[in-house]
Amino acid sequence: MRTPPHNVILAYFSGDTVLNAVLLADSISKISKNIPGVVGDKEITDRFVEHWCKAQKARVEGRMAERVYRLVRVGDFPLAQGKLRLALTKDLDLLRKWRHSFHKDVYASSNLNVPEDDVGPKIARKEVYVWEDSFPVSMAARSGPTANGMRVGLVYTPPEQREKGYATACVAGLCRGVLESGYKYCMLYTDLANPTSNSIYQKIGFNAVCDSVEYSFSNP
Repeated sequence: MRTPPHNVILAYFSGDTVLNAVLLADSISKISKNIPGVVGDKEITDRFVEHWCKAQKARVEGRMAERVYRLVRVGDFPLAQGKLRLALTKDLDLLRKWRHSFHKDVYASSNLNVPEDDVGPKIARKEVYVWEDSFPVSMAARSGPTANGMRVGLVYTPPEQREKGYATACVAGLCRGVLESGYKYCMLYTDLANPTSNSIYQKIGFNAVCDSVEYSFSNP
């Protein structure tokens, strides 16, 4: 599936990986031969990229290796000093700066004009939380609810507040609230190049589900 102008999302549930990849690539090419990239389970996505680049003369421009995690119970461990609260309108300017820094850290992007990533509407929908220790020190957001789960993302702590356990406490508190509201699990993506975040999420109670990979293309 795809929401233009974004990447194509790949998935499969059974059958031969290579045949599925070829079928997906051939089907997508009938709709568009110029897509910006793909993201999905590593096994199918790697096979797709091999076939797509050969057939469409495209080149891989970038790659991000990720891991999908799921949590069904928050672990028991002491939290950092402070408390979790919903982000408020008064936090908007600060959290917009944090969102900008988050994108620079994760995607090496300095684009401030990505409408769907603006924290303003997320705050209005009560999706963004901050960990406050006299003042906001970390943030996290929930989104993409399904019948059973909720996605966690936009986890950010400014450099001067890191290594104090604030992000761990913020995500743990957010996830606990999601589960207590009736959802069966929380899920998130991590960048495999960041061992710190991967270890933090495992400490909270997240378990690996599968590896995901994202490729961007340079099209002819």
